[in-house]
Amino acid sequence: NQTVNKRNLSSKCFHNMCGIIKQIFNYAVDAEYIEKSPYRVNVNKKKVVRAKKKENTTEIFFPDEQKLILDEMERRLRNNPTNTAPLAIKLDFELGVRKGELLALRYSDIKDGKIHVQRQVVEDFDISDLKHITSKGFKIVNYTKSDDGDREIPLTATALDLIHRIKKINRDSGEFFMDYMFVRDSYIMSPDAIDTQLRRGCQYVGIPVRTPHKIRKTYASILFNKGIPLDRIRYLLGHADEATTMKFYVFSRMEDDEETESVISALEENSAEIQKVTQGDPIGNSLFCDIKKRKAR
Repeated sequence: NQTVNKRNLSSKCFHNMCGIIKQIFNYAVDAEYIEKSPYRVNVNKKKVVRAKKKENTTEIFFPDEQKLILDEMERRLRNNPTNTAPLAIKLDFELGVRKGELLALRYSDIKDGKIHVQRQVVEDFDISDLKHITSKGFKIVNYTKSDDGDREIPLTATALDLIHRIKKINRDSGEFFMDYMFVRDSYIMSPDAIDTQLRRGCQYVGIPVRTPHKIRKTYASILFNKGIPLDRIRYLLGHADEATTMKFYVFSRMEDDEETESVISALEENSAEIQKVTQGDPIGNSLFCDIKKRKAR
């Protein structure tokens, strides 16, 4: 309560703080230091700053920006034909996976037109000295961020073509590490390579710099705007619940002016339909009768 009163915590910070305390007590129960966790939370949550949904201009690639980035990745590949990082970015627009999941994909994960996402690349740390924890690089683990992250994603014709190109580049340049797609110097490609390509690509074409995670949000927004059910999008993203998908990953891909025009158009179409009711149009009369019937019931 003191922390909430003093720090003006965001909702995320508040729940992170609660999670640390909760896990400490759970550990104590597991280690048999205590019999039952005393964890309880009783604070005035009105003092916690609720997270607002971010603006679409910062969270996704608009159609014109996506075209610029895809073209830029092709240009960067021409300048360095053995580097498959630009193709990794292009492929992620077709898959919407996390960066670590993307780099852990193998050709053997492909079956029946789908790709099985079941592992990820994570940073490995040396914790032998807790006062001086150091990075040991990256490693592959045979699990995803959560249990819901294990999923199969359908492959578009574009995705299959990109995978074929990646395989050919690796074969021609002699890059090989088991049957992983994204390889550099006979080991998995570093996540930093993906970040660098996208950051420099955004800078080169003159659009705001966005992270690979924004590609994932773009993927979700495209599917939602095309009418794909929210639960299906949740599954494809590897989320546990629809609320996370809707709140943090689905955005409009229209510019403000375009969106305003769409709203006006929708309302004008509705007004035109209402006018039919009052002008004796056969369709309008039918609607009017339906209204009277509902009132009678």
